[in-house]
Amino acid sequence: MGAARADTIELANGGKRDGQVTSAKWDSVQYVVGKAPTTLSGDQVLSIARDSTFLQAGREALEGGDYSKAVSSLSAVGDKAKDWEQAEARYLTGRALHAAGNHKEAEKVLKAYLDRYKGDKDWFVPHATLLMGDVLLAARQPGTAEIHYKELDQYGPKWVLQGKLGQGKALLGKGESGATEARRLFDDVARSAAAAAGVRQQAIVWKARAYLLQKQPQQAIKELTTEFFDAPKPGEIGYTAERAEATVLMGEAHAMLGGKANLEEAEIWFLRTVALFRKNPAVYARACSGLAGAYTELGNKPRADDWKQKGSAAGGSASAAPVPAPAPAAPAKAPAAKAAKGKS
Repeated sequence: MGAARADTIELANGGKRDGQVTSAKWDSVQYVVGKAPTTLSGDQVLSIARDSTFLQAGREALEGGDYSKAVSSLSAVGDKAKDWEQAEARYLTGRALHAAGNHKEAEKVLKAYLDRYKGDKDWFVPHATLLMGDVLLAARQPGTAEIHYKELDQYGPKWVLQGKLGQGKALLGKGESGATEARRLFDDVARSAAAAAGVRQQAIVWKARAYLLQKQPQQAIKELTTEFFDAPKPGEIGYTAERAEATVLMGEAHAMLGGKANLEEAEIWFLRTVALFRKNPAVYARACSGLAGAYTELGNKPRADDWKQKGSAAGGSASAAPVPAPAPAAPAKAPAAKAAKGKS
């Protein structure tokens, strides 16, 4: 029998450890290298990836954007799997259902996961709590979503930032009246020295959404350009969910400005989105909708109709940016937060 493949632990400081994870709780992770056991606090750990034959196909489908296959594969993980594998399968099933737009089923699966594993302090409990808030926000229940976002405070400093970010999203979900306060919360997160790059970038894209809700597209463009598209260094471009959101938002902001030059600029950003982020159904659908709108305004009905059809065929939510919706699902493990600035 061959040796088991190593599990991988990504650290909050950018480091990485390989070994065998023997216990993964949200407040502590234990692993063994050789025969030497080590314990890390939950705040030291950014993500874990544990080797699993049972989960491999579902994880790959989720990362590849095949949400139907992910749900089917993960739902089939049964009693022969280890308890941690069953727990992760339930959480990832919730992710896949949410990403596919099936928020009612996602809520049901996540509630069952939290009821079963919250008391065990399973590693994915804070992740599932955050996701539950996003699911409820997508289901147009910002008040209930806010309750779950506030619960994140109990899971340590890095989750306090996610909770604050979530509360800002919930404020936007209530309409333009909450946009100014939401922007303040997003600013607090973006400026926090404790915020990882991915968390900071989430705050920036949501701040841009707030500006669009307030009909201030120039401010949205300024924020997104500074964070994502100015003066890249070699190797810094990360094609993350945050970058996908920033790219489509640039198109939506230019379209909001109006006029032939801005519509043509919007066209470029939307085309860039569909070229780079086809596996992100929600963002892709928004870009298709944006292209249809831009071509309609530019008097090109055939191309407008073509992109309407492509958007309909792709599925996903084509909601315009001023109608807040949660960001696309992250990869199966907790995001490594290594995205950086740069042009596509």
